[in-house]
Amino acid sequence: MTALPVDLTDAAQASAFTACLAALHGAPAEALTDVVATLEPRAWALPEPDGAWRGVVGVRRTPAPAAELVGGVHATLDWTDDTAALVTAAHAHVGAVYAYADEHAWSLPGLERAGFTPVSQYRRAAGWPPTDAPEWPDGFTWRTLAQHPDPAALLEGLRTYEGQWGHHTVTPASAALDAWAPELSVLALDPSGQVAGVCRAALDGEMAHADAPGVRADLRAGGALRRALLLTVSALLREAGATHLTLESWGEDERVSAQDAALGLQPEMVTEILARA
Repeated sequence: MTALPVDLTDAAQASAFTACLAALHGAPAEALTDVVATLEPRAWALPEPDGAWRGVVGVRRTPAPAAELVGGVHATLDWTDDTAALVTAAHAHVGAVYAYADEHAWSLPGLERAGFTPVSQYRRAAGWPPTDAPEWPDGFTWRTLAQHPDPAALLEGLRTYEGQWGHHTVTPASAALDAWAPELSVLALDPSGQVAGVCRAALDGEMAHADAPGVRADLRAGGALRRALLLTVSALLREAGATHLTLESWGEDERVSAQDAALGLQPEMVTEILARA
């Protein structure tokens, strides 16, 4: 089977690409228009004999060590072969790429057949918001986003994730809080007052949700600042009435997952991230 090139600058081809992607993920096409807009102009598709597409792949440049593959193939008897064909076509054109071994997108054996190997994971963990008291490194302080409502500072916080697998390029639009609660989300400041990390959270009734803390690369060793951020946000959430916390993380290692589990946040879902250089 041969993956055919797709030109996402062509309105008709972009529409067909978006429709196929939406069908794969069970989402309305309009919900994925912004995602497709972030992709490189060149993409690929696997055609059916009747001209319909059974799989697509596009490329999103990221600050991670490789570009992200966005797409997937319908799970049929040829799922493994189709996965290998599409991701191989993208790799041949782009070079270093990574993909999620998502059951709604790619066949894990297909990724492995194409030379992809595990590099990291997406994890969702959950439990009672941890009750350990936060211990901040000497000289470090914190402010909620409500206390420090500076979009530039939030962007600096979000840039602390850059370079980790699964994280995207930070743009001015990234500072939109959307569903995040500024009074429950925290910035870490180093002794000089520079942004050192961030942890965003939201609360719906008693159910809380947070992204795993982002910490500046030069401060990640040992995990003390990440732990302080997580426990500070957890305390704010408990004070606001939270009895359950779901924590999502991308690109962190198993050591960090073990630290979260020791705080009572047990993995609920793990998706492998695989890459090919």
